Order: sequence, then C-alpha cells, then structure tokens
Amino acid sequence: MKINLKSLDSNAEFCYNTLMFNESETIMKDVKKAPSKKVLIAEIMATPTKTGGEFNVASLERTNIMNLQLILAELNA
Repeated sequence: MKINLKSLDSNAEFCYNTLMFNESETIMKDVKKAPSKKVLIAEIMATPTKTGGEFNVASLERTNIMNLQLILAELNA
C-alpha cells in the first residue's frame, strides 16, 4: 500500500493551523483593548494637574502610549 505523504502533511498542517486559530480566537476574546492614543491624550487634558497648568497637546501627541498611560496614572494617583 502506497501512502501519499503530501496529503498527510497538508492534513496535519490544516489541523495545526485550525487548532492554533481556535486557541488564539479564545485568547483574543479575553484580552481587553488598550485605549487609543487620542483617548489617553483627551483623558490627560481633562484631568486637572496639581499646579493648575496644562499639558502641551503637540508634545503629548509625540509621546508613546506607554508614557501616556504613566502620565495618566500619576495624575490620577
């Protein structure tokens, strides 16, 4: 009996990809989306500072999301 290895490989690949897709789909449902940069900047601008000053919007737009999250956390602390 002759076994077609090419069809076995494609079936194994299909099963592997299907399994991985279903696992990642399940994981993606549990993950919350991070707020966008625009949302973070709007929240920072709406939050009053201790000194009463305002942030420079142009500067905040050049700041990365991780630092914007840190700034917002410090303002809310």
